[in-house]
Amino acid sequence: MKTGINHSYLITTPDGKFVLKVYCLGWRTESEIREELQLLEYLNENGILVSYPVKDRDGNISTGLQPLKENA
Repeated sequence: MKTGINHSYLITTPDGKFVLKVYCLGWRTESEIREELQLLEYLNENGILVSYPVKDRDGNISTGLQPLKENA
């Protein structure tokens, strides 16, 4: 969808459309990202129209990704 400091991808599933947000490595700490997501979740739960995180099957609101290793 848009590139910049973060990358956003439109994901279409049988359950609906979602936006996957990928943070660039080193731009924010894991704690800062978690706080942002918790704030968005809080705002959504209190009736504020915001983009909010969708929990995974384990109830997590964020998932870390590991960079691919190049073949040596």
